[in-house]
Amino acid sequence: MTELGELLELLHRSRRGFQTFHGRYRLWRHEKLNAEAFEAAVEAEKEREGGAVAVLRLGGKEPPSSTVEGEWRIWLERPDKIREEFDSEDFGAPLVVQVGKRWWSFDRWNGAITNEGEEDVGGGAGEQFSGWLEPASVLGLLEFEALGEGEVAGRRTLNARAIRATPGIAVDHDAWGLHRLGVDAEQYELALDAERGVILRLEARHRGQPFFIGEARTVEFDQPLAEEIFVFRAPEGEEVRPFEHEGPAFDLPIEEVVERAPFAVFVPARVPRDWEFSAGFMQARERPPMPALAVLHYRSADGTASVQISEHAAGAGDPDDDVFEAEDAPPVEHIERDGLTIEVRGRTSEWSQSVLKTVREGTEISMYSDQLSGDFLVDLAVNLVPARDQPPRL
Repeated sequence: MTELGELLELLHRSRRGFQTFHGRYRLWRHEKLNAEAFEAAVEAEKEREGGAVAVLRLGGKEPPSSTVEGEWRIWLERPDKIREEFDSEDFGAPLVVQVGKRWWSFDRWNGAITNEGEEDVGGGAGEQFSGWLEPASVLGLLEFEALGEGEVAGRRTLNARAIRATPGIAVDHDAWGLHRLGVDAEQYELALDAERGVILRLEARHRGQPFFIGEARTVEFDQPLAEEIFVFRAPEGEEVRPFEHEGPAFDLPIEEVVERAPFAVFVPARVPRDWEFSAGFMQARERPPMPALAVLHYRSADGTASVQISEHAAGAGDPDDDVFEAEDAPPVEHIERDGLTIEVRGRTSEWSQSVLKTVREGTEISMYSDQLSGDFLVDLAVNLVPARDQPPRL
């Protein structure tokens, strides 16, 4: 059998490579290259599909150029027991345990939560890196080149290089498995356990440079796992709470948003006649910490202009408090106008989004637009009126 044939057979049988598994992996990611790889993949998808693909960059925030590191530890007993731990929340929740359809998790934002009593709500335990343990799940999405043998964590490996498969008659609409190897890489370098098929080392590359690396430190196959491993215990001082799946309410009448909001809601006094309007509201949450939030969205009928306005009580905690903290961004202007103090950063040829923040009568207001100028947002801000008043049309 050829090297490539041996590699593909190993990948194919990876789904049944073990009954129990315990692994400890070291993870590394370059934040800016990771974001660039994602955006390049979106552009490539746009070209393949021949249509528009939206990319949301909240507040125009640019990713930092720093790197992050962490450790991933996983215990798995088939068919349905998983324990997963991360020592850095840059990669995942510090602790997730799943037994059957029940799961428990802890992170500093949500606290300790569970789906007990609502087992139809999924928790995602083990999903982020599932492709590492069963690389057969992405076999058809990649083209492989065998690179000989090696050794990782004291185990013999078959090494490979892989790229996204050339589109054929069947157009791939389900490449989510590739996200579990490293978001939208142009190329992967892999080291597979030569006996079990599990990925022991992975390097995801963009423009020839690694932006994500994971490497096993220790792995154990088919060793007994104590039942205690799959028992969830919340950190000291934390109480396990039921999962709250109620999200924001969308497409509400503005009157209902005004009634729900514990702060004054403002809308522009004048907008173009062809602009469409929608509104939503999110209740305040203690975990993760989030103030009550009103979201207003205006969009021109032809889709060439839009603006989002987010409002919450001043001093209640800002979900976008770092909106102006970005590398290589245009300068923020500080404007005093009609009694308002306004911070604004306009869009440029290099910077795609205009952003504005101001406070009015105890309400903090943020505006975002990918098409409109900073000056346009300033004009909207100084012409805000209480939402209980009916705004006239231009």
